[in-house]
Amino acid sequence: MLPLHYTQTRLSLCDLTRDPTEKTNIVARYPELATSLKSKLDAWREKTGLRR
Repeated sequence: MLPLHYTQTRLSLCDLTRDPTEKTNIVARYPELATSLKSKLDAWREKTGLRR
């Protein structure tokens, strides 16, 4: 999961299978995945008009 709210500037990536309560941010362990997912989220926001 990569929640990035409109007011949030810090990325958060969680493994919901192993951490369903989202207590451990694993962005540092998977920086390439976090960057890729953020790029996809940014593209979707641009396409749909949902910008920060």
